[in-house]
Amino acid sequence: MVEPGALTAAGLGDLPRRGGPRDLERDYRAGQERAVAGLSIGGYGAMAYAFRNPGVFGAAASYSGAIDMLQGGTPMGIQSILVSQGLGAYDLWGNEYANRFRWMSHNPADNVEALRGVELYVSCGNGQPGPLDPPGQEYEAHEASSLESSRSFTDRLRQQGIAVTTNYYGNGTHAWERELHASWPTLARGWASRRRTCSGRAAAGRPGTHPREHATSKIVVLGGCERQARVALHESAEQLVDLGEHVDAELDA
Repeated sequence: MVEPGALTAAGLGDLPRRGGPRDLERDYRAGQERAVAGLSIGGYGAMAYAFRNPGVFGAAASYSGAIDMLQGGTPMGIQSILVSQGLGAYDLWGNEYANRFRWMSHNPADNVEALRGVELYVSCGNGQPGPLDPPGQEYEAHEASSLESSRSFTDRLRQQGIAVTTNYYGNGTHAWERELHASWPTLARGWASRRRTCSGRAAAGRPGTHPREHATSKIVVLGGCERQARVALHESAEQLVDLGEHVDAELDA
């Protein structure tokens, strides 16, 4: 989920005040086995939430995301989004050269060590029309740019010996439903890891909630705009309750 105006928040990557884990726990009986996933700029948000909030998410996934915010033309792409929304080009973190360290502090690719131990999934197409696109689909330059940014991020992970599952599937544009399903095994492994952690805390008598007190695991879905976020929240929260219970059953099998 993305809060309205989240792209302009200086603390982007901090957990939102609304629509975050506490709301899902209260409204959808979600447990403490958490995963976060996002499409497009939400893919950046998923990895940013994961690295800036260590221990909160057991898994993170990005679909066609701009994850390395300092790779190539990615800063210019972010600035163009801001301008298209009537904002200043440097309203996010300032100029990417003059405010380099500020950009780096929010950039998942510059903070990969904080993702060690998190189950990671990254996928992207190359922008050419693919088998899931409708007839007449044109080339998408921003998908090709997302591919470069995603590859830069996963290359950095592997250089540091941090495991990541990737699917750079060639021809394809900003379609993500297939990849959500493809990422389920990775998300489920993250939930299993979180479950062991939560169970250990409960067994040790420390504050924490045993996962069996809740009906489902939890996934936070990030979209690229407020409307997408609302659709993702309502569709995923109800559909993923069933999917989450199915994953729980598989993990217990």
